[in-house]
Amino acid sequence: MPLGHALVPSGQHAEAEEYLRAALAEGQHKAPFAYALLLADTGRQRAAIPHYQAAAREEGEVHAYLNLALIHDDLDEEDERAEQWYVSPVEHGDPQALVEYADFLQRCDRPAEIPGLPTRCPNIELTASQQTDPALLADAGANRA
Repeated sequence: MPLGHALVPSGQHAEAEEYLRAALAEGQHKAPFAYALLLADTGRQRAAIPHYQAAAREEGEVHAYLNLALIHDDLDEEDERAEQWYVSPVEHGDPQALVEYADFLQRCDRPAEIPGLPTRCPNIELTASQQTDPALLADAGANRA
């Protein structure tokens, strides 16, 4: 799989796609996630969804859950689906997912739910200010862009 990853940053998307399609056909480990990344990076978010789903469900790829949440969040009409995909990486202790989910809740006019997020992911270390005011998690998400 390293070849497929190496081709993407160099802009060789067609070659990377060909390589990753072959890796998918062979059932190579991590191929669904790598292919989904390529599709999303080249503006084909909807096409990436089933591959992220395969990576999440079949390979347990935690980052695939967050990427699914972000894609569905970007597709404005799919807030409910986005929220479903945010929950798993938060519960698996992904700090970036926690920030993104807090930002999502803030944008959905649901800031009252943000203070309860840290209890859903006890393995994530928060700053002292985030522990006393979890609403700062949404601010961290807003400031990342």
